[in-house]
Amino acid sequence: MLNTDMVLSKAIGPNRRDRPVCDFNTCPISARTGSIVQEYADNPQTFLNDFAAVYTKMIETCARDAGGNPIRDPARGACTLEPLITATSGGGGGNVASPPPPPSPKPPSPKPPPPLPCKINRRTGKCRRANRG
Repeated sequence: MLNTDMVLSKAIGPNRRDRPVCDFNTCPISARTGSIVQEYADNPQTFLNDFAAVYTKMIETCARDAGGNPIRDPARGACTLEPLITATSGGGGGNVASPPPPPSPKPPSPKPPPPLPCKINRRTGKCRRANRG
């Protein structure tokens, strides 16, 4: 089971310090979702059928931009879930506009000109460069 499955199947809630009040073995079955989790665990085909129906609806509905327009893959004209995936994985949730494209790579910096020859000042030990002009 995944952590999400466990939280859906058990009534695991936080205490006043946001710590679980019980662990997986001692928490009771969730009254709201425990029976649904058990049904899917007992009947994997039921889960697959329900998942397929919801996934199909999600694909047909399309993710939407801020203006409510469907976002489609320009190459195929089909709906895309990329903005939806980006938004939900970042914690934003919901339908959002497409993320901006990555920045173009910067051209390499030009090489600095080679140093001019210099003459060492015998008194100071410093290099005296000739004029570039």
